[in-house]
Amino acid sequence: MEEYVKEYEARANYPGDFIQKANPKTKKYMMCSSLYVIGQLVSKDDKKSQVVKENGKTEEFDNKHVCPYDESHDASADEMPDDVCSLSAFGEAALLLCMRKRLCAGLNIYTYVGDIVLCLNPYMYLPEMVDIVEYPDQWEYKMGERPSSYSSAHFAYWGTMDEESPMRNQSCIVSGESGAGKTVACGFIMKYLAKLSNWRKMALNEWDPDSKTKDITKLVAGVSPFLEMFGNAKTNMNDNSSRFGKFTKIWFKDGKIIGAELVHYLLEKARLAGQGEGERSYHVFYGLVRGATPEEQAKYNFKSCDDYPLLCEGGSSLIGHGHGPEYDVNRFNADLHEDPDDTGMRAALTAAEVSKDQQSIIWVRLYMCVCVCVEA
Repeated sequence: MEEYVKEYEARANYPGDFIQKANPKTKKYMMCSSLYVIGQLVSKDDKKSQVVKENGKTEEFDNKHVCPYDESHDASADEMPDDVCSLSAFGEAALLLCMRKRLCAGLNIYTYVGDIVLCLNPYMYLPEMVDIVEYPDQWEYKMGERPSSYSSAHFAYWGTMDEESPMRNQSCIVSGESGAGKTVACGFIMKYLAKLSNWRKMALNEWDPDSKTKDITKLVAGVSPFLEMFGNAKTNMNDNSSRFGKFTKIWFKDGKIIGAELVHYLLEKARLAGQGEGERSYHVFYGLVRGATPEEQAKYNFKSCDDYPLLCEGGSSLIGHGHGPEYDVNRFNADLHEDPDDTGMRAALTAAEVSKDQQSIIWVRLYMCVCVCVEA
């Protein structure tokens, strides 16, 4: 616990190396530095409230930002409810206080508001928030208990299994600002749906881990490495920011994944022509240049990423935050892994049955883009 808290404090230091500082153009901070203040209400009209803060100063707030105090707000982290709707005098301040206590004192990043799961980015790896209890001891999630990305996937999955329901098609909507963790949350949902599909096969005695036939579940769950390489980039708010929207359809039959379809939209093409200060273009360019094989290096004669102006227009071709060139090499060349997050782009393309010849065509197209960068 002490080790995790120490690392969190370093990463969450505001402003710090991991948290966005003031916008260089507007001179305004891009992230919230004060969640709430405690004070005494002295007057209130239809729109505004006058509050005397603990330092004795009076400040005016919009009524929507004023939350009445209740003793339940001072409960310890282990007494804070999984669903904040059960708090007395619920409001913005009560919600933020509850989430802060659950994270800082209990290392729990998730909180329910009804059937909606709220998540705080912890800026570090928390095993209990990520690990999945395997079959046959897997958790049976109940509404209002154990909020997580997995619980959202759990309820959506079992909603599709209810043959009497007129709404068997289910949707998991993931929303938040840049850096909030949307990409990670979508990955968790995909990973858990794949687990549920495999557990269903085990329950029906259809599971054969040694089978040589094509595993649709693995194919569906394994596309994220190359989708992220082509569509994600470093921004000032996020080292792995999705620069496009995506709508993923996953088809189930009798609780087992049988196929999927992905629709992408709003790809940020302007990033190919230039990046803002502190930002990069799409990961795939840096991965190819730095992760080229000896044969590819001889064929394309790649230079350093820093020699291509439009790959370092943001000031650096590196992700930073403790990551050097190996970050791009690993994301491009890592071997196939059970966890898609640890699988490289090449291995993911091969697993998705993209042939070596087809991959070579992709590398040629990327090489042509890089050459344009040099000529520009």
